[in-house]
Parts: sequence; C-alpha cells; structure tokens
Amino acid sequence: MTFELEYKVRLDDIDYMGIVGNATWLTFLERARVDIMDVIGYPMTRFFAEKIGAVVSDLNIKYKRPALFGHTVKIRTSPETFFSKGVVLRQIIENVEGQAYVEAQVTMVFVDSVGLPIPMPEEIKAKLTTEGDPLSQLS
Repeated sequence: MTFELEYKVRLDDIDYMGIVGNATWLTFLERARVDIMDVIGYPMTRFFAEKIGAVVSDLNIKYKRPALFGHTVKIRTSPETFFSKGVVLRQIIENVEGQAYVEAQVTMVFVDSVGLPIPMPEEIKAKLTTEGDPLSQLS
C-alpha cells in the first residue's frame, strides 16, 4: 500500500541558497512517517504510552532536484520489505507534476524503552499492508 501526503514548502524549510536544505528533506520524510502512524491509529502518544519507538537504522537518500519556497511536495511512502523487528520503506518526494525531488529507502527498527530491538507490532504491519485509502481521514 502506498501512502501519500502533501506539504507546502515554508520559509523555515529553505536554506541560504533559497532551496529546501539537505536536512529539511529528512524532516519531510520523518513528518510523513509520523503522520502515517496517526492515520493508521498508532499516533506518537500511543508509542509513548506503550514505551516503544521506531528508529531509523539505515537511510539511503538520493537528491534529484531542488524545491523552492511555496512549492507543494508530495511524499509517497510504501513498505518494501517487512522483517521481524521492522520494515524497509521506500519514500519518494515529488512535485505536483510527478518529478522526483528526493528518493529514499528507510529501514525502521522497533525498540523498547531502553533502545533494544523488539518485534514490530502486528497491528502496524497489518495496517501498513491493508488495502483501501486510510489517508482519506486526513481531509
């Protein structure tokens, strides 16, 4: 299943060159992952209550083109591979014409309150693979 979210590039997203800075792309990717958890019914407050987390253990990112203030970016996130302790996600940030700004592969590992790996919650795995349009709740 692919999740799609849109954000508008704000003034605080751009760097001294007037483009979205390298670190901001990582923030956009993280924002999309957090928002997806909200949509599937596993908001950060639930993570905190259950004393678990999902951390990035590996990230590969390719920058394709710059984005400017006011541009709308679409972030598409799809699970590629599930493993016992997490998931590998493919995330693509593109413009409204479908041209990629950034392509990333992100490995997420679930951890307990002291940072040790734990099995991925089955509920999250099930909802990441469910057919339908869970993002319609964002409208």
